Amino acid sequence: ITATGFTASWSAVAGASEYRIDVSTNNSFSSYVGSYFNLQVAGTSVAVTGLTPGTFYYYRVRASNASGS
Repeated sequence: ITATGFTASWSAVAGASEYRIDVSTNNSFSSYVGSYFNLQVAGTSVAVTGLTPGTFYYYRVRASNASGS
């Protein structure tokens, strides 16, 4: 964690070929931060940057494969 970013990480899910991440300033995810809406991630972590110091951020991740998420 830095003043303007953090690394989001999660455990791998069996059968997942990719992950999608959302980042928001509220836990209801009624709005999103920058390009961090349904952002495709190949691995199990991603650097989230360009954030505002002193602000709370939430992230959620969905695993997906050819069958869906």
